[in-house]
Amino acid sequence: MRSFFKTIVGDTRQHLAQAAGIALSRTDIVIFMGGLGPTEDDLTREAVAEALKLELQRDPDALQTLEQRFASRKMKITPNNYKQADVIPGAIILPNPNGSAPGLVDDTIVRRQRQNCGLVARSSSRTDGHVR
Repeated sequence: MRSFFKTIVGDTRQHLAQAAGIALSRTDIVIFMGGLGPTEDDLTREAVAEALKLELQRDPDALQTLEQRFASRKMKITPNNYKQADVIPGAIILPNPNGSAPGLVDDTIVRRQRQNCGLVARSSSRTDGHVR
């Protein structure tokens, strides 16, 4: 697969949503890297949902996986971690063996054209909002 565009966006929901909208308008496949974690600046999931005009939904299976991950490490789950179980409706949840935030793949229609979005968690502790 050839990459035609790469955009790096800071941790601002408005800018991420705008970049996601632009990316979705100009190509068939968009891959977003990072920004799926529990902190307040992890906004990729929310920004992509906004660009797609969809509301995130808490997935019970993703929530159970998240709770099991914390329990297996004898850690108490804090409220900010629950947002990692929020998914774009209809998206396929990708397990993340290296972290707590699952990835997502969404096959959707944008402006009457089929679009594929991949939201992938980064393995490093630093997460920037990358839109490709």
